[in-house]
Amino acid sequence: MKPLLLFCFVTLSFFNASAENFLLEGDLYELLPKGKIKIVAEGMGGYNGEAIALRVKNTGPEPLKIRISPGTIFTSHDDWKQNLMVTRTEIIALAPAGENVINLRTVCIESSDASPSRGSKFTLSEKATGPLLAMAETIDTYKYFNSTAQSAVWAVANGRGLRYVYGEDRAMMERFCAVISEATGKPCTDENYRTRHHEIHSINTSFEVLLPDYVQGADVKLYRPDGELFKTYLEATPFKPGFYQFKLGVFHTFADTTSFSLRFEDNGKMLFEKQITAADTIVQLQPIPETTFVTFKVDRPVTARVGVYDENDHLYILLADKQAIRPGMVKMQVLDGRELPAGKQYFLKVKEGDRAIVEQPFYADVATGELFPTRTKRGLAKFRLKDRLANADMVIVDESGRVIWSVFEDGFMERGNKQVPFVFQHQQGPNARFFWQLLNRHGEVVMQEEIK
Repeated sequence: MKPLLLFCFVTLSFFNASAENFLLEGDLYELLPKGKIKIVAEGMGGYNGEAIALRVKNTGPEPLKIRISPGTIFTSHDDWKQNLMVTRTEIIALAPAGENVINLRTVCIESSDASPSRGSKFTLSEKATGPLLAMAETIDTYKYFNSTAQSAVWAVANGRGLRYVYGEDRAMMERFCAVISEATGKPCTDENYRTRHHEIHSINTSFEVLLPDYVQGADVKLYRPDGELFKTYLEATPFKPGFYQFKLGVFHTFADTTSFSLRFEDNGKMLFEKQITAADTIVQLQPIPETTFVTFKVDRPVTARVGVYDENDHLYILLADKQAIRPGMVKMQVLDGRELPAGKQYFLKVKEGDRAIVEQPFYADVATGELFPTRTKRGLAKFRLKDRLANADMVIVDESGRVIWSVFEDGFMERGNKQVPFVFQHQQGPNARFFWQLLNRHGEVVMQEEIK
């Protein structure tokens, strides 16, 4: 322990002795674009209080003094988690090439999103302006680090109702109301100034719905136990058939045992409902990598629906609807970054009306929950043809028979020895098995061999 204590003493002495000799002093927003510093912002869990650990590194040869001012905003890497705003001034001093970590006091500026978890990643965003900046500076000046301040910020940033802004200090309320009224044009009432205890309760939840058909004007709304509308998360939004998850944050000042009703409505008609309590959590799903493709073959022109279905024939992802498809190999990419419930078996289906003309396993890793880095595999298919082959296809399939890649389509091959090079990518791990298949014009397997 003694050598460590001596080291700390020497470091502190250096900063005390050189505090007046810092060559460069500036705000975070000034120094970062100039490349003078590097930062990493990580959530500490929660939103109100010391919720971000900011690691700052001096990249230059001169010492720095860095100011982090109220109104500094950090954007969450997850769009369903809250963005946070700094409400307390911080100064950090760094020696040349030095680095340090400082805990930032923040508030949430997105009352509809979920509270960030420990380890959540953030990026520096544009600084607050107007009434939102004025609110951050008021909180810092008077050290109003409490739940009333959070409700006041929401009233400015998200238009959350003034009735949730109250507290135990009338002078504080007068200062907050001056900023809120400027932002919203709504004056505070006697109810806002009536002194009483203020406490915010936070619920992180998710809402899963499986839509069997198109919805033209969907609303996602939260209702209080007495049936009064508490919050609207989504309004008049169209949806295609399929599975959807909404990740939400619920913040309220009622008793912590209060139960709410979350509803998915279509033009006022309730389609789905879920009761929300303090025990709620966000249901974890299995993400589908953006590089996921589906490949299939049809032997005649069709107008079809292409989608991903579960074992009970429920549509989870709609890839194409009323799509005119020409004969041959078809390749589609799953582009929307959808997530699916794990532990289920899924199938790619091409349906002409209610009849499936193509059905094959879809992305088996979703069912197992296993994801592996992308691997590139190259090979050479060597074989001898006894008969001429017209309109032939060569594909790569996995062990389940799912087509991974199309090597060529509608090829013509004479008799004799053949060598066909191929290359494809997969995410099924180092022990996955793959096969090349040669298909005739009817889609029948003429030849197959495992790829070593």
